[in-house]
Amino acid sequence: MGHDLKKILRGQDILYRGYYDLRSGKSSEFYVDIKKAYGTRGFLNAVIEEMKNIVDPRATCFAGMGFGGIPLASAFCTRYSERLCLVRELPKKHGTQVQIEGYIPNEKDFAVIFDDVFSSGTSLNSVAEIIYKNSGAKIIEGDVILKRGENELAFPVKSLLVLEDLL
Repeated sequence: MGHDLKKILRGQDILYRGYYDLRSGKSSEFYVDIKKAYGTRGFLNAVIEEMKNIVDPRATCFAGMGFGGIPLASAFCTRYSERLCLVRELPKKHGTQVQIEGYIPNEKDFAVIFDDVFSSGTSLNSVAEIIYKNSGAKIIEGDVILKRGENELAFPVKSLLVLEDLL
């Protein structure tokens, strides 16, 4: 698993060294910008084909937030005809003022959250809280392209690659 992804990602300039603030509020001596590869021909197709191999078969809907998760969830749901939940970090200030667009899960659903990079789990936890608060759906896992950090969440996190695969 991951051979095509490794090859594509190694051909991109996605690893930055320096001092960077992460979403969690922590600092890091490097930053991994997987989204840079999203525009590479065949990358998202390769990702979602491999994601299909790790997704929990109990899943009834798939969620993403922001530029990391929404493209993955959208591509996956389009390819495999699944239910797509588009999560906003904050509710809309106009119209219906909702925080979840597309499929709105309910307490009977088993949701998987997609994201590009897992550092500390802040993004995945945020999406999980929004989904649970708005629907009662059970979050069964987070699936990411790259896992670069460790942290225990209330649900398992699976990844296609780890940082060492890119170094």
